[in-house]
Amino acid sequence: MLHLIITTLLGFALSGLWFASFQFLGRYMAKKDKNSEISRCLLPLFAALAPAVLILYWKGSWSLHIHSLKNLGWWGITLLTTGVVCMLISFRQKKQASCTRRELLFRCVEAGMMEIPMRLMMQNFVCLLLNLWKEDILYGIIINGLIWCFSVLVQEAITKQYEGIIIDLAASFVFSLGIGYVYLESECIIFAVTAHMLERFIGTKMNR
Repeated sequence: MLHLIITTLLGFALSGLWFASFQFLGRYMAKKDKNSEISRCLLPLFAALAPAVLILYWKGSWSLHIHSLKNLGWWGITLLTTGVVCMLISFRQKKQASCTRRELLFRCVEAGMMEIPMRLMMQNFVCLLLNLWKEDILYGIIINGLIWCFSVLVQEAITKQYEGIIIDLAASFVFSLGIGYVYLESECIIFAVTAHMLERFIGTKMNR
């Protein structure tokens, strides 16, 4: 139990470092880049790149096991998880402003890039620590989900948009459990990126 608590706390610390980098780079790019749409949608990648590379090097795998894409079971879990999350999102009362196809594309790319900090950086970090302490790495999926639910709470607190927060938390946790399991077993980040982009596309269409 102590190892699980320590791992969770270290995960929270890493998420804090990522969020600080995200904010800093966001302000820097906004000043330097007048047309910052592309920069913004790649910001999650830029903020997580250095720690993700170090963690993947520690792991000894770059999470591009393309052969896993042939496994229909992983695709089934990926699509099922995405469907459940979209169903949860449909219960939200708050609606998003309509967007152009270009804006929708950038939103989807940004969602896909979030899998770099969520999966390549955080989930691997948590699972590597658990493995180091001889704990079941399946706990890492749950811990990772809790960490990103906390991040959702922080974002809601900053923007002061608390409407639908329970649904947002439920959707985030379900997504982390389903996609986190697929990533853990398949060692292929493409499943996660595809799921997050698809969820953002459907969610945006439903909440307009």
